[in-house]
This record gives sequence, structure tokens and C-alpha cells, in this order.
Amino acid sequence: MAEDLEQKSRWREWFDQLFSDDRSDDATNKLKKAINEFAAEEIESPDTLKIMFGALHVADMRVRDIMVPRARMAYVRADSNHQQILDQITKSQHTRFPVIGEDVDDIRGILHVKDLLMDANVKSNNGFDVARICRPPSLIPESKRLNVLLKDFRSSRRHMAIVVDEFGHVSGLVTIEDILEQIVGNIEDEHDQAVYEDQSIVPLADHQFRVRGDTSIDEFNEYFNVELPRGELETVGGVITRKFGRVPTNGDEMQLGAMKVRVINADNRKITLLQVIQP
Repeated sequence: MAEDLEQKSRWREWFDQLFSDDRSDDATNKLKKAINEFAAEEIESPDTLKIMFGALHVADMRVRDIMVPRARMAYVRADSNHQQILDQITKSQHTRFPVIGEDVDDIRGILHVKDLLMDANVKSNNGFDVARICRPPSLIPESKRLNVLLKDFRSSRRHMAIVVDEFGHVSGLVTIEDILEQIVGNIEDEHDQAVYEDQSIVPLADHQFRVRGDTSIDEFNEYFNVELPRGELETVGGVITRKFGRVPTNGDEMQLGAMKVRVINADNRKITLLQVIQP
């Protein structure tokens, strides 16, 4: 019993360091060493170790690395009636939306679908005003660290933040789910699965792309105008895995020619989702 309490105390201390705003390189190295010892001695399950490594990577990432870019933001306009908003909800399958005024830089608030459905005036266009049921937006810089943002999300009980650049222009948005996916792997619902089944390569912004691990080498080469060697391999995930010499973990990065490739989601057997960043 005493050993269990001591172990829990050590875990709490390690993760307090992990999500600390001023975590030192020495603390990071100690955490990596501890996790590697757990892996070598098989103290924890592979899934648990994967989450631990994911949390470690999150502490080194910034909002700009995972945000949904401006061009792909789903939003509603402040002058929309309830039917127009319901149509947007049906189309996008999201539960939270930025509410904009004149343009995307004019953020009026955040609309939660639950607030919309509970509003007594939702059935009457005459009495409906989306601004009245909006929640205040949270604006954050692109450079904010994900571990700090996760703490902010938990303390404020908010699930979405609007990302702004150094000039105050909206550059994208980020949700708590986006951060958790970096720790535990991709959290897919039926809509997510449909999107990735339809498209192997999804352009984001600023020369960034989401690429499924099972994308064929031929399709990847044609899309990015590169020449990955094929050999006996058929998928881009297989190429990346071979270059690492192992199945990589979430957050692992490598240079692939002039491109940077980051592993977004991988299980114990294969890579399922990548982020490709072109120069």
C-alpha cells in the first residue's frame, strides 16, 4: 500500500513538471529517462507509454502546430437566422462555432449548439438573435504552448479558442480535442472517418497538409511532385516507418527531402495520420 502511494506521488510530481510553464531541459530528460525505463522493464502497457510520450511531445508543441487554419474554419455569421445556423450545423457536424461580423477577423463570440437548442426564441426568426446566446471568445497567440493551453482549457472549462497572429488577425482556431489527439491519438467520430475515407491528402494552410498513412506512394509522389522510392513498400506510412527504423510515436518528426513530416497518429503497428509541411 505504501509503495502504491509512493508511486502515485512520483507520477503526480512528474506530470506536474510536464505541464509546468517553466519546465527545464533537465526535467524533460528525467521524464524521458523514466518513461524509457518503464518501457524497458514493461512496467506499463504499450498504450499507457504511448500516452506518456504523447504528453511529453505536447509540452514542446505550440498552437500553430495543430490549429485548424483560417481557410478551413467553420463559422456562422452574426446576422444569420436560426434556419441558416441549423443548416451550417448539419453541414459541418460541429458543436461549437465562432460567430463573425463583417469578416473572419471580426469575432463576436462562440456559439455552442446546446445554447442554440435551449434558446426559447430559436423557433421564431423575429425573436432570435445569435449574439444574445454567444459565449465570450478566448483569443490566444499562435506561439502559445499546448501544455499551457490545456491547463487554461481545464481551468476555464472552455473547449475552443481563436488563434490570432502578431498583427491581431485571426489565423485559425484550436479545440481541446485537438490537443488531446496529440496525447492519445486521433479521436474519430463518424464524420471524421467519412472525411478521411474520401481524401487521402487534405490541404490545410501555410504549406501544411494532413496525409493518411495508407496513402499510396504513387499518389503521394504525384501530389507533392517528389520521388519517394517504392521498392517493396506501397504506402507513405510504410516509408516513414522504415526511415525511423521502428513504428514512430505521436509527435515524432523527420525531414523527408525538403519537407518536414510529423506523426499525428500511430498505433502499435502502423502510422495512420501524418502532417506534411512544405518549405
